[in-house]
Amino acid sequence: MSENAKGPGMIGIMSKGMALTAWIIGLNLLVLMQLGLLSPPQKMFVVDAGEVARAFLEGRGDAMSDEELAAAILVFDGLVMAEAQALHQQSGVILVNKAHVLAGAEDVSGVFAGRVLARWDALDDQ
Repeated sequence: MSENAKGPGMIGIMSKGMALTAWIIGLNLLVLMQLGLLSPPQKMFVVDAGEVARAFLEGRGDAMSDEELAAAILVFDGLVMAEAQALHQQSGVILVNKAHVLAGAEDVSGVFAGRVLARWDALDDQ
């Protein structure tokens, strides 16, 4: 009997095995991508809420009466939340109150306070 009469031969079996292995690996990668398990972890930043509030009080709240300050704090709080949401939508970063994180995140309080104060100043310009 000739070699071809016996079946596909060793090379044919290896070729089919490699194709099947490549298909299984591709399927696994596709499933992992769909589950988001191949994405890099999101970056986490912390913001010291006290530092942001101090920046507002020292920079914008000095000349306000107690009644004006009470009303302004409510508006400023809304601006803080809007800026946090905007940063997340723009860059995908996660912002966490510094009081709740012990380690492993970068503190961006100064930069964040500056962005919120810019929002405050934009309100005054309207």
